[in-house]
Amino acid sequence: MKIKTALIQFNEHGTPVASNFDDVYYSNDDGAAETQHVFIHSNELPMRFEQFTKPVFCIAETGFGTGLNCALVIDLFNAFKKQNPNHILQRLHIISAEKYPLTNQDLSHALDKQPSSALFKTQLLAQYPIALAGVHRMQFKNAIIDLHMGEALTIFKDILNFRKDTIDAWFLDGFAPSKNPDMWTQDLFNIMYKLSADNATLATFTAAGFVRRGLIGAGFTVQKVPGFGRKREMLKGNKPSSGGTTANKVNSSLDIAIVGSGLAGANLAVALAKRGVNITVLEEADLAAGASGNPQGGFYPQLHAQFSHASLIQALSFDFAKRQYQSMLTEGYDFEHEFCGVLQLAFSDVVAERQQKLLYNDVWPSELIYPVDANLASTIANIELPIGGLFIPKGGWISPPSLVRSLLKKASECTDLVVKKHSVVIKLIADSHKAI
Repeated sequence: MKIKTALIQFNEHGTPVASNFDDVYYSNDDGAAETQHVFIHSNELPMRFEQFTKPVFCIAETGFGTGLNCALVIDLFNAFKKQNPNHILQRLHIISAEKYPLTNQDLSHALDKQPSSALFKTQLLAQYPIALAGVHRMQFKNAIIDLHMGEALTIFKDILNFRKDTIDAWFLDGFAPSKNPDMWTQDLFNIMYKLSADNATLATFTAAGFVRRGLIGAGFTVQKVPGFGRKREMLKGNKPSSGGTTANKVNSSLDIAIVGSGLAGANLAVALAKRGVNITVLEEADLAAGASGNPQGGFYPQLHAQFSHASLIQALSFDFAKRQYQSMLTEGYDFEHEFCGVLQLAFSDVVAERQQKLLYNDVWPSELIYPVDANLASTIANIELPIGGLFIPKGGWISPPSLVRSLLKKASECTDLVVKKHSVVIKLIADSHKAI
């Protein structure tokens, strides 16, 4: 379902200010220096990257805002990888929660005011999702950001259902506790502890006593340290080690077989190829011989008039796919497509009634779907139409076979890829993980 975007203004320093909380997104003095002091150095990230013994370092933050924290830590990680290309630590995973995301226009303006890299700004704006509750993945060199839109407590409680002991560092960056007390609760601190790996660190700009006591009550070791600029103190801490091992060596010779060369198999091949995995694609006929063999496929989500998990999955998946395919085109992928939008006409009383319910319930943001009358529908379709309907501006059509070929071509440029056509999988032997 759609969620409210942030109401912001820019003060005389050019700093974005949240109207709902009457608080700045970062310091008027120097937002980048504040992030470096409070979150990067207080979590000791340069040293921890060097000493880390797992392939993925995971950071969680309690406020995405303008993306400044993410920008600077990704720049830091890319510099680390450039200097240490063979280090066991390969990727950075950032989990960020945001209740009131900025609009694209406000985000673009805010990015112009902050000193993050031009490359990050370009990539973030190209991938920035619509204001829809749920998780939105954005991919960068050596890093991914999972941007969760909604209440921080609900988000991290849901994450706890499928992962724990995996967060390596916390950026507690909600608005000030006095302005936004719902962000700073004992329930959240307790969940943070359960989500944290051994020796996980945390840092926050605030030194509020109830925050310090709450973090200690959850199990963290916490101390006051000098704050940034005019702030005298801030908090940093860590989760004490339980004594277990955290080593997790990378298997550099990993080989994976993918059964089927349709859209799912080809997209999976690209994702694995980017991680350096050797891939064998097994196809019993020719490439994209099944449903993915249709020469042209409509590209749009199936949205219900009332909120449902199935419909939300459709909306989130569609938005991710559009951002992903658009990014691929800028990277040199070549496939037949046209993102011309999808017009759904109210061609019967039943359909018209269903569309009216969808609009009345106001579940979906206008960036995803909005009503059009007969005149506007005629303009969009470039033919005279007697009726209107609904328009999905980000939709269009894609040629699945063309996309499959492009995906597999790109995958082959990243890793060793073998495509075996006319190969039938008879049995999988679990103990050796080999297909016969």
